[in-house]
This record gives sequence, C-alpha cells and structure tokens, in this order.
Amino acid sequence: MAYVKRGTSTAGIDFFAGSAGADTENITGTGAYFGLQGDDVMSTNWQASGAVMVGGSGNDTYVINGDTTIMDAGGGSDTLAFEYLNRQDIPLINWTLVNIDNQHLIVADDYDGVVLFNYQSEHSRIENVRFANGETISFQQMLNMLIEEAGSPLPYSMTQFAIPPTTADDINNMLSELYTFNQQYEAEITASGIQRQASLSDAQMIGRLYQAAFNRVPDEGGLNNWIDMWEKGWTTEKIASAFIASEEFSLRYGADTSDADYVQALYVNALGREPDQAGYNAWLYNLQNGGVSRETMLLGFSDSAENVSRTEQTFAQLTEANDQWLFL
Repeated sequence: MAYVKRGTSTAGIDFFAGSAGADTENITGTGAYFGLQGDDVMSTNWQASGAVMVGGSGNDTYVINGDTTIMDAGGGSDTLAFEYLNRQDIPLINWTLVNIDNQHLIVADDYDGVVLFNYQSEHSRIENVRFANGETISFQQMLNMLIEEAGSPLPYSMTQFAIPPTTADDINNMLSELYTFNQQYEAEITASGIQRQASLSDAQMIGRLYQAAFNRVPDEGGLNNWIDMWEKGWTTEKIASAFIASEEFSLRYGADTSDADYVQALYVNALGREPDQAGYNAWLYNLQNGGVSRETMLLGFSDSAENVSRTEQTFAQLTEANDQWLFL
C-alpha cells in the first residue's frame, strides 16, 4: 500500500505511515516513513536521499541501494539488505565508519552512506545483513568485517554531524519524535482492532522458532496460540522472550545456564548437532560482548539457512483451514 501522510514534526518533517500488515514500499520522496507492525520491506533511491525509514515492531527489511537513513523504532528481527554488495566485495571497497556520541553509526563507501540512528539500543538494533547473493550474516559480523577493513569508527559528536542551520538539538528532538510517533501510530492501530494476517511463510517462521526453542514439532494448539499473538502485534523477539521465560525452556536448557552452555544447547536443540568451533566462538563472543541478546540468538538459529532446510519438510505440511493452522 502507499504510505499515507499522518502528520508533521515540530521541525516541519512530514510523517507518512503504512499499515499493520506487511508493506513493501520504494520511497521516492522526503520525510519520515513508518512501517508500523508488519514485516515491512522499505527501500529508497537517489530521489529520496532525505527520507528516514522508521521500522515498527515487525521483522523489517531495509533495502540499501543508495544513501539511506534508518531508525528502527519497534524491535523485531530486522535486516539490512544490500542490492549490489556481496561479502567478497567488502575488501575491495574504501570504507569509512563514524560513531556519533556512541549511539549512532554511519557506514559509507566512496559513493553512498547508511546512517543508523540508535543502532545499539534494544528497539533500534539491526540484527541481520543480507547480501545480493542471498547470503545472510549477523549485523555484528558485518560490523566486525568493516572494522577490519576501515579500522575503528571515527568518533564524532552530534554537533559535528549536524549541518547548519540544523543543530544537534534539532536532530535529537527529531529522533525522540520518531520513536514517540511510531508508538502512537501502532497503538492507534491496536486500539482500532486492526490485525495482521499470518501467511504460510509467517506460520512457518513461528513454527520454526517454536521447534528451535523446545526441540520438538509444535502441537497445533500451541502453534495457533503463538500465531494469534503474532497477528495481534507481538514481535518474534517478544515471542522468543516468552519461550525463554517458560518452564519447558528452563527444563531443557537449565534455569541459570551460562552463556557458554546456552550456545552449546542451542546448537543441539535448534540444529540437532554439536557446534563447529568457529561458529560456537563467534556466537559466544557476540553474546558475551553485547552484540546479541539470547532472544536474538534464538531467532538467529531459528531463521538460519541450516534450520530452514532442516525443518522444510515438517512445515511444508502446514495448511490453514477454518482459521486454524494444521499439519496435513
């Protein structure tokens, strides 16, 4: 659907909002564009270099094909998707990294730049990076690779980043408004009773998460309960958090398991195998150094290409009948 103008910021920036469903939008204008609850795909081009993409509580994808500004405001498991870049291209490019007030990140090459506002906060964190060939890695892995090429990010203050007559206060106020407006718009949709409708791929995604958490195929009643929660606006990260807090999860993983034991148990329960040393070390490093949360790690294992392939036959049997998802 086309985004609809919903308001204007105190600085005169127009706010446009999508629907509660999964919207796909190629943004060609300026302003701030709010994806809201659905699993949205948002992209810009050279005509929209002044636009800000604001993801909501869904699992959003931001397509990178030019100068891009992103502030994810709703959590979820979100992805930067590069249209033209592959992993092997990274050493061939002249990269610049800038860290603004230890809160915001700029990633730039000789032609384009990506601005990630509040990139380390829980509600604005980007979890995944997908290359043009479909390969997907964690955002922390991507950042580590860029640091190897470009060195540590250059430290800037918001005052240095702001281009007059815009001030640092103007930008900080805008970021606050973006987050507040996103919460307001999503609350309005929830209050109106509008819900998103799970597709087969959505049901399979939730089913995989269930199986990764508990090492068993979900019973139909439990699966439908969590699909219902997702349709009411729960993010997969929130569902993962509920799984981790459950008694069944504690019995399987241990009540106070260490980070090392948690990573080991995820490989066994989610992927059905012992960890390879390189993968184990990478996940443990990111978990212990704040790169990922336990919820994000569970989602990463659940949505990995290995787990999708491993569970493909199981969840290919899912069929919707009389508003229920059944294994037929």
